[in-house]
Amino acid sequence: MPWNLRRLLAGLIVCGTASSPAFAVDVVMGRSTPQSVLDPHYTVQPTGVAIAPDIFDRLVRFRLDLQLEPGLALSWKPVDDLTWELKLRPEVSFHDGSAFDAEDVAASIRRAGSMPESPSPMSVNVGAVDDVDVVDPLTVRIKTTVPTPLLMDQIGQVFIIPSEYAEATTADFNSGKAMIGTGPYKFVSWVPNERVEVARFDGWWGGEPEFEKATMQFITEPSSRVAALLSGQVDVIDAVPPADVQTLEANPDVDVFSIPSVRLLYLHLDLKNDNSPFVTDKNGDPLSTNPLKDARVRKALSLLIDRQAITDRILGGGAAPAGQVAVKGQGGFSESLVPDPFDPERARALLAEAGYPDGFGLTLHCAVDRDVNSPQALQAVAQMFARGGIKVNAVDCQPYSVYSGAATQGKYSVFLWGRNDSVSDVTLNLRNGYMTFDKESGFGSFNRGRYSNPDFDGLVKQALQEFDQEKRYGLLRQASEVMLNDTAVIPVYFLNASWAAREGFSYDANMAVNTGLQYVHYTGNN
Repeated sequence: MPWNLRRLLAGLIVCGTASSPAFAVDVVMGRSTPQSVLDPHYTVQPTGVAIAPDIFDRLVRFRLDLQLEPGLALSWKPVDDLTWELKLRPEVSFHDGSAFDAEDVAASIRRAGSMPESPSPMSVNVGAVDDVDVVDPLTVRIKTTVPTPLLMDQIGQVFIIPSEYAEATTADFNSGKAMIGTGPYKFVSWVPNERVEVARFDGWWGGEPEFEKATMQFITEPSSRVAALLSGQVDVIDAVPPADVQTLEANPDVDVFSIPSVRLLYLHLDLKNDNSPFVTDKNGDPLSTNPLKDARVRKALSLLIDRQAITDRILGGGAAPAGQVAVKGQGGFSESLVPDPFDPERARALLAEAGYPDGFGLTLHCAVDRDVNSPQALQAVAQMFARGGIKVNAVDCQPYSVYSGAATQGKYSVFLWGRNDSVSDVTLNLRNGYMTFDKESGFGSFNRGRYSNPDFDGLVKQALQEFDQEKRYGLLRQASEVMLNDTAVIPVYFLNASWAAREGFSYDANMAVNTGLQYVHYTGNN
């Protein structure tokens, strides 16, 4: 059906509500970042499982305020420090008509921990699980290796698949063969780097899905995404460019939905290699030592960044300067951690004190198709570094599909990374992102710079096992202060998240910066 003819059905509407439509409505979403695979267990990166929440359910659902509510699990409770009992939702069906039960939960949790080839494996969310015991068809007991107060936040990220697909390969999902869930929409087709199509599942336990058919169209170029919205090619877009927000808000046929988010853009630093791959002297020759391992150098780089200028000029006010990895309201937020001031004089003094009075050379890296205006932001950082005596040899921005794998393999020296911490506190963020890397335990799974500090590790380990919320928050604050005072990474800004929709559609802006059909609503006004 041609794009603009989709609305002919809407013109026949005389009744119905957004939550329970009495007619067939289709929707097309324009999304900024393609997903490279369909396997729902391949990665924890939201862009890597963009369509998964609409096809596969999880044990819990994450509300807009990041709190948990029942999903396929109706209730959960700790039986003792190492055991949790989950009661599952009855009378739930998969898309193929088979019944959901405890065996599917057990199979999904086990499979999610076995994706070693992933650049961002879901094993970080199931690493504490020692065993999954099926008590009866609707009861599961989960044994953990250590006390895990945030177990449901962790395994709640795992999408549930039929147990018969426990041995399915990523190729089986990519072909569509294994794309069977209990979610509101059924898989129809996938054209890599172009689109994913789904259709309504009338047997969904959560009620009647809002749309008959839906397409997620991948449009990486920001201006093309906006043009597609204005032309009617798509109904909703994500990652609205800051420069276009005011223009779209002034358009009577378009609504913009924005919210301050938990998505942090920060500089990861190579703290592993003695000869960092993209660190040179001022002549471009490799250095025999890695200056990034010196905390004074890391602090100097942070002091060279004018965060306010970046958020105002590059992001049009669509971001806030960052001085830590938590936002106000999240457990672990510290009032004492504020963005470093722009202080080139002090930065040069620190560089001289560390033995680099004339600076050194760097190549900076980022993804070209991941976060709004991030390549432009990194170019601005490069100019600020140059004014402070750092010779920026290049700013190299690559497609996220290439960039993410190379970053995980430690192929960069200083690189701009973005991540969401879409839970109520930063325990998992600190554990996964900054603890000493340990493949066996899952600690530091996303610690691409390989920062390591025993004091920080010890505080996070205590927080991971602390069931008392206030005590856990105190430990998280201390850990955050240790890490950021050591300049383990360089926070730059928290991005505001913006979506836009044509008349007749609305969007639930969410702090986690998730784009999916569950947030789209038909208002029936077109």
